[in-house]
Amino acid sequence: MNLVAADVDSEVSIIGAGPVGSFLAGMLAYNGVDVALFDKEQDSVESPRAMAVNARTAQILDTFDLREKLLLGPPVDYGHYGRMKVNLTHVSTPWPGMWKIQQQHLNNELLIWAINAGVRLIRGAKLTNLQENHSGYVKCTFEGSIKSTTSRLLVGCDGETSSVRYLAGLGKEVAAGKRRFVTANLQSTDLPSFRFEQFADGAVVSTGLIDTDMYRIMMHVPSSTPVLSTSEDIKTVWQMITGSSLQGKLLSWGIQTDRTLLAASFNTSRTLLAGDAAHSQLPVGGCSLNYGIEDAFNLAWRIYQSLKNDRLDLFEDYTIERRFAAHRMQNFVRSQTEELYGSRRPIGKLTVMGYSSEPKDPAGFISGTDVDYRLCGTGTTSLVSLDKVLRESQHCEIKYAQQNFKYSYISTNNSIHKIDYMQDEQPLNKVSSKYCIDGRAESLIRPDGYITTDF
Repeated sequence: MNLVAADVDSEVSIIGAGPVGSFLAGMLAYNGVDVALFDKEQDSVESPRAMAVNARTAQILDTFDLREKLLLGPPVDYGHYGRMKVNLTHVSTPWPGMWKIQQQHLNNELLIWAINAGVRLIRGAKLTNLQENHSGYVKCTFEGSIKSTTSRLLVGCDGETSSVRYLAGLGKEVAAGKRRFVTANLQSTDLPSFRFEQFADGAVVSTGLIDTDMYRIMMHVPSSTPVLSTSEDIKTVWQMITGSSLQGKLLSWGIQTDRTLLAASFNTSRTLLAGDAAHSQLPVGGCSLNYGIEDAFNLAWRIYQSLKNDRLDLFEDYTIERRFAAHRMQNFVRSQTEELYGSRRPIGKLTVMGYSSEPKDPAGFISGTDVDYRLCGTGTTSLVSLDKVLRESQHCEIKYAQQNFKYSYISTNNSIHKIDYMQDEQPLNKVSSKYCIDGRAESLIRPDGYITTDF
């Protein structure tokens, strides 16, 4: 369902039709926003990346009734932080655990959902320039299937080498990588099971069954390993490290490093970044996918309100909050990488760039539920604990509010209101509640599920 035209105008243009861009586009179109989604590729690209969906992403997907459709199998009850096994079942969330899923399947389903919601998909469009003008619009020019687009807002979800980030002059902070990793998906009837198995010359191998007769392989390859450019090279390296031949068909593979990238800012006045375009790192535990989905969920309601109420100031808080979360996550990823693949194994806790190498709540970190914005100064605190505080009917009330980018007001006078960014004079809905949240007599829950103090 591709559109070919000389010019495409929309309220919001999104560059990059990966899972983050597709989900963001779908949420906006679901709420009546005119969205055009652009991708430089003519077809979707197979990728061996990010197989783990965490509890926070499951909760976000459920908001738009996508959880049961996308997360088909049972969750895994345990994860790991470095070499430490972590029980995920006690996390304060309606759906604890981790789900194994092929990113390509997730991407395809989100893209179909977005198109059905009204998103216009334009493939084969390579961004070459962008310009924000004084009349409140962003104009983009392309090579390929279209010439240009004009929109009120532009979002770059176009990956680590983001053209949007570069053309908007948003800058980046980069920590060079020291290690190379091979990730691959293998179709096979049998594969040895390794969990961070150490071999000679610092090589480390992990394998796991991700689907019927399909395995995920991750290898930390020695620095002396020659350039890897073909599937036969991957099989050769496997045999060189493990001493056995790799039996089966390599479906997809990729080379990654432990390099980290963090955009200096996630926004200008009308141009924004999300996902790998904003922060890129080794995808330990699916962090790249999960944090990208959280970016989209944090950003979508802000875009909606900025279009409706001219609230461009909301984007500054988006940068503050999500850059804080990404910086924190990247430090934890670095510390795990040092533990798993470094020449020296840490004893006890390390401190990396001002952060303890281990979060206070490893299960919460892995699950994506432990991000607390109190340190950011945006008038926001923690994620509301919906699993303990409210009944099922009240979950539905808040879920409906979040679907439609509205706030929920909860107080001990037995009411839950959905309000449209404090604009509505009368509550839209009211249901019985005898509970308060976190000891508060009243709480205002943002559309992304965070409690705010700004009321």
